[in-house]
Amino acid sequence: MAQQQLLLFILATIIVGVGIYIGILMFAGNNASENKEAIIADLTELGADSYSFVYRPAMMGGGGGSYASYEISDKGPWGPENGNAAYAIGTRSDAQIQFIAYSKSVDGGTVSITYDRYGKMTSGPTATGF
Repeated sequence: MAQQQLLLFILATIIVGVGIYIGILMFAGNNASENKEAIIADLTELGADSYSFVYRPAMMGGGGGSYASYEISDKGPWGPENGNAAYAIGTRSDAQIQFIAYSKSVDGGTVSITYDRYGKMTSGPTATGF
């Protein structure tokens, strides 16, 4: 009888341990997905900011029709980095701009989006490492 109780105790311990492990994996996967969605939202705001910059006249601090001199502002809700990611400009020309975000909570997680001069997304969001 004692051996049977010991066997049941060991079996129950293994089942609980596996359940906890699966729960941790599910939580980590959900966290990565939430981080990716938050980064995409931040990149969408960056796209809107850059679009308003393009159509602002140069004498008013804008781009005068070009992305060439656009920089990520510290004043926006995203800034060059926030709790979600660090943000950078990938490629840039007069007619388009690419933003790249490097996740702070998912190792190797990046998201990129490219916008044209009309503020339309021409590629992306492309997420890797999530």
